[in-house]
Amino acid sequence: MRNLIAAGLMTLSLWLGPPAFAETGNDTAKATITAPSMTRSTYQDWQSLCVQQDAETLCDISQTLQVERENGQTVTALRATVTKRDGVFVMELALPLGLDLISGVVLQLDNAKDIKLPFATCIDRGCAALADIDAALLARLQRGRVMKVAFRPFGQEQAVVIEVSLLGFTSAMAELDG
Repeated sequence: MRNLIAAGLMTLSLWLGPPAFAETGNDTAKATITAPSMTRSTYQDWQSLCVQQDAETLCDISQTLQVERENGQTVTALRATVTKRDGVFVMELALPLGLDLISGVVLQLDNAKDIKLPFATCIDRGCAALADIDAALLARLQRGRVMKVAFRPFGQEQAVVIEVSLLGFTSAMAELDG
């Protein structure tokens, strides 16, 4: 479970912005650091990002859904990310702040039975819910057309439902399974 939370927090922090590094003024230290190479691919509504550093390659697939406010400002409403860590597929749903944490998040694949997820954490830019993807859930995601994600803003009774397209999900998953 600790690895699941750590992987989710790593993905959430990558989504929210790059880390800041302090300069040490030591040119020797800079010479030993190699820049990672990144590869991005698009599979219909899903994107993959693979980062290779030395002999290790880490890939994530994701879909980001944004909402435009009346003032024209674009806000990220949801980011669904799937990673494979230690042989286990994990889905992270990154959502904005101001949510009813007790009610959690509810997923529905097409019109199947609801899947309830608790929030794992919130940081200064958003909250994350995590789910292990077992073989049965993976098969449902690959066969599905739409994943509905429902959550409630704090103090409101009406849930917000965002539809995540599953077009291209199966092809994007090949990046993680390889």
